[in-house]
Amino acid sequence: MPSKLQIFIKTQINLKRKVNFVFILLLACTNLLAQMPTDSLTTEYYYPKSLQYKDAVYKDNIRTVLLHVKDQELTPPIIPLTGELQLLLTFDELGEEVNYYSYQLILCDADWTPSSLDPFDYINGFIEQDIDDYRFSLNTFQPYTQYQLEIPNSNMQITKSGNYLLKVYRSGDESDLVLTRRMVVYENFVTVGGRFLSPTLTAS
Repeated sequence: MPSKLQIFIKTQINLKRKVNFVFILLLACTNLLAQMPTDSLTTEYYYPKSLQYKDAVYKDNIRTVLLHVKDQELTPPIIPLTGELQLLLTFDELGEEVNYYSYQLILCDADWTPSSLDPFDYINGFIEQDIDDYRFSLNTFQPYTQYQLEIPNSNMQITKSGNYLLKVYRSGDESDLVLTRRMVVYENFVTVGGRFLSPTLTAS
């Protein structure tokens, strides 16, 4: 029967082996990450240049992309077809250079594939517009420019309800993609009414 001292020594040896194994494993992971090119670390977050029918950012200097109901920052990008509500898109571009961005709306089917309808069938006004509302950062370590866009607007109105993909690209070149965001425009076909009735007691 092993003594307490032998058991203690054996336990310490096993513990030391485990610590060494964890240390070697961490060292191997660190070396692997160090050998990976910078590009491979960002591809998880930035899609290739081909258009994606989902929320995506295509440039690594575009940050803080938000799309929500105007003046309601925590809401999803869903608005009724009729009414005064607008969606507000904002995004930041790192650096001091100002770029010219354009946008389009693409009507999609229920599975978020592009509809066969012509843009003039669901857009009243221009089917392509520039984003001309931007402001520069002030007193920040990292200079950036913030762009914003309100949809719909006086130049582009939506005439059909459905799923829409908002596509933003640079300098009027649709292949130079910047970001895409999903949004929904709905229509009220059914209204639910109700009326209050006073409770009545009936004799049993």
